[in-house]
Amino acid sequence: MSTAHKKASLLQKVSKGLTVGSVITGSTFLHGPPVLALGFTKLFKKSKKVDETNIQLANSWIGVNNHLIEKVLPNLKWDMGIGSSTALFGESGG
Repeated sequence: MSTAHKKASLLQKVSKGLTVGSVITGSTFLHGPPVLALGFTKLFKKSKKVDETNIQLANSWIGVNNHLIEKVLPNLKWDMGIGSSTALFGESGG
């Protein structure tokens, strides 16, 4: 693989990452404040309409993020784990 091709591939990955990150951030700024505001409203006023609206907003938010993960990042390998030296809740370190 040539150096120019490696640079182009890296540029594509960085561009895709920045684009997806920006869209997820934008989606968070768009959906987050209304969800939070409706959550605070629920503290003072019990309303089925508030619940339904909040659920619709949350589902929209999740849907945007799921679409990005499934369609834009389908080949992304997720590798998550806990290191072997990390103690879990209630376990001793030794």
